[in-house]
Amino acid sequence: MTETVFGHELDRFDYRADAETSLAASGLAYLVDRWRLTDGDLAVQIIEASPERVTVLVIDFGASERYGERISLDAPVGDGLRREP
Repeated sequence: MTETVFGHELDRFDYRADAETSLAASGLAYLVDRWRLTDGDLAVQIIEASPERVTVLVIDFGASERYGERISLDAPVGDGLRREP
């Protein structure tokens, strides 16, 4: 299994070389995608990530009262965050 620094599963591979190729191709660009905070179903963007925690910024215009709010989550995040397609 390949995962982000904060414990979100990226993909599963049978071979280490395949996982390394995938990580090299996506790199840090993976982190700048839009994400969905499952608690509250909010669109967020990752602004900090470490093995201990991840901090996201709410960018959901549908939740104007929370727009711009920073939320810190303990890592690993498990199903707490999912990448938007």
